[in-house]
Amino acid sequence: MAGINAIAEQVNIVFIKLQARDLLLSQQATAFDELAVSICGQIDIHGPHTADQIAAIDKCNNYTFSRWSISNQNIINYLYDQGTFIEDTYNQLPIRSQIDVIHMIGLLIIHIVDGVLNIQAERDSTNLSTNDLPPVLPHELVKIPGREFTKIVSMHINHLKQVWSEELIDRLELQHRQLLNAYQQESSLKSALNGCDGNTSFESGWSIVKGACRFNVLMDFCGGIATTFPNTATVESDFSVLGWEKDEYRKSLTDLSLEGIMQCKQFDLMSRLVE
Repeated sequence: MAGINAIAEQVNIVFIKLQARDLLLSQQATAFDELAVSICGQIDIHGPHTADQIAAIDKCNNYTFSRWSISNQNIINYLYDQGTFIEDTYNQLPIRSQIDVIHMIGLLIIHIVDGVLNIQAERDSTNLSTNDLPPVLPHELVKIPGREFTKIVSMHINHLKQVWSEELIDRLELQHRQLLNAYQQESSLKSALNGCDGNTSFESGWSIVKGACRFNVLMDFCGGIATTFPNTATVESDFSVLGWEKDEYRKSLTDLSLEGIMQCKQFDLMSRLVE
């Protein structure tokens, strides 16, 4: 339990970060990569290996799974890192039980590392995983030419036509061209955008170019395609903030009625977003 708890503490920290409302899909993927690197560094997991390297590893003194390996001694060292009580408890176990503990902890750890790196932050329209996440921040958009941005818009054009007019869609592409020109001509803007990196949030990134709302349509579009998928934690958080739920006294409410209540509660916030 001590070995599992130490891993869970690291995983929980990352999962809490993933609940941030302004976290981009690209930043989700980075968070998973950093988690795997952190676990590998802390416990001294080796990999990724090739298939030939995995086959050549001594299975008596190492555990392997997929592209990863960890030695028996590194597992023991990891358990000893959890404190004197855990070390003494482990040493007092029968040899068979010590082997079982090493086996369970070792396989758990390398399964976690491999699983974390296989998590995809987004799935495409055919429900297949994809790493081709679109640029959504100004410092990313200034690095792609107009034709590439047009391809991104085309991917969402059917949905856009349902909610935006042709004029608004044209303005979207125009504002991207204006952003490219502003980046080339305004040295202060160029310097500020060059200072952004993978840790830049959506709000801070767009605040750099938000003056006079000259890129408002472009920002709204990027905000839509950067939206993370809701999960249990974020949905429960939304209900908690709103203070409404379908409890035993509201069971006669239809889902549509409950949705109307939520939207009314969010009216002020939504009004500010479209100003």
